[in-house]
Amino acid sequence: MSIATRFGHHRTLAVVFAVLAAVPGPWRSAAQAQDDHPAVVKALEISEAFRAVAQAARPSVARITGYTASGAKVGGSGFVIDPRGYLVTNNHVVESAASLIAEFSDGRIIPATLVGADPLTDLAVIRVNAEGLSALAFDSTNHIEVGQWVVAVGFPLGLDQTVTVGVISATNRRLNIVGTSVGRRGYEDFIQTDAAINRGNSGGPLLNLRGEVVGVNAAIVTQTGGSDGLGFAIPARLAGYITGELMSKRRVVRAWLGIGLQDLTPALALSYGLARDQNGVLLTSVNPDEPAGRAGLLPQDVLVSINGQTVRNVEDLRNQVAAMEPGRRVTVDAYREGRKRAFEVVLAEMNTPESERRPMINPAWGGRLGARFEDLGDGDLRSLGEQSGVLIAQLAPGRLGQLSGLTEGDIIVEVNGEALRSVADTQSNRRDRMGMVVRSSARWLYETLERAEAGSIFRFTVRRRMLDASGRFVGYDRVFAAVEIE
Repeated sequence: MSIATRFGHHRTLAVVFAVLAAVPGPWRSAAQAQDDHPAVVKALEISEAFRAVAQAARPSVARITGYTASGAKVGGSGFVIDPRGYLVTNNHVVESAASLIAEFSDGRIIPATLVGADPLTDLAVIRVNAEGLSALAFDSTNHIEVGQWVVAVGFPLGLDQTVTVGVISATNRRLNIVGTSVGRRGYEDFIQTDAAINRGNSGGPLLNLRGEVVGVNAAIVTQTGGSDGLGFAIPARLAGYITGELMSKRRVVRAWLGIGLQDLTPALALSYGLARDQNGVLLTSVNPDEPAGRAGLLPQDVLVSINGQTVRNVEDLRNQVAAMEPGRRVTVDAYREGRKRAFEVVLAEMNTPESERRPMINPAWGGRLGARFEDLGDGDLRSLGEQSGVLIAQLAPGRLGQLSGLTEGDIIVEVNGEALRSVADTQSNRRDRMGMVVRSSARWLYETLERAEAGSIFRFTVRRRMLDASGRFVGYDRVFAAVEIE
């Protein structure tokens, strides 16, 4: 019951001000706090629950950043589900990435690899090589109700970790958006919430007040581009099963009945001699060579339960069967000519889109820095007013060079305050007009970094391109970057 309802609508504002005045703070004594109205005490207890959930979740939720093969940046959120380094996120966050990094609240920025992805549920599992990770647990009860408090955690709109609070607005929502990337109908059973979810929240957890994951944030419906109070999460029941499959098998194995079906409307139920509110699905076709057909099911049977679990509609049946293992024997209850019958069905394996690990950029590429250097000509050096310099022609996404603040197009002109040296470029065997092997500062820098001991610090003096507000090049700025060799 709301405060306004308990005390009368005509006193709402007065009560709100009283509540604000009653909240403990540095301006109120302990004696005053003891005089709080019981309603205020309960409100403060709920506030404390929100704070506790946010603090407990903080170290487990990471910003996920990916880079495509062309260098474009993609990203979202993710969270640890196994202390061995496994994180869950959305498939749409990582599906185009050639490299990935996970950034944690303690400042660690760790390269990640893709373990497996399932485009039919929009879930993916990635892994980092790190110790001391704290995992969030999925809600094992699978019991959620409309009106239940929930907390969303993630990295919306490029901001640092953000916590929002709301309630579960609805369950069993279908948006018909999952699976489009592979041209297949996906599996949807979304939780709807009014906890603010924006771009970048994808893959973050939706938590109950016990700090358990009830959903994986995945989508919004918006007319403004931002949160309109219509956020959607993949329920823990589905996410827990899919992530378990991806961690153990790197792909999702789904069962198959081999039937065509449609939702049972009240009018259809009455036409088959059933109650108007009968749950179930109507079989429109049955392949005699598939599991349901071999068990004796026929078109126009009304399937109402599987292994004693009520079937509400088409989406419910698809989700139930997809979460079962091929080869399992199940009991299917169906009405035929008004009579309920039981059928023993041995499930087969569905042919699903490949969800194997996609190729990532070779982690050894570009040496310890993950960079490809090119020498500058004498004319370029003179125009810069520098004695030496090498161009960073390419950076491997998520590697030490990029994580240290270097960018493609930077020109390194000094190392630890000194001009770059050069060595004979015997690897490319380039020669000048006199037939002498060309000396290369790029080769010297690469070899110096490769020979350095772990823990060595290199400070680079860098000339970086500057652009004006309209994007026009206006010159080179002088900046500094330091790397600690791993």
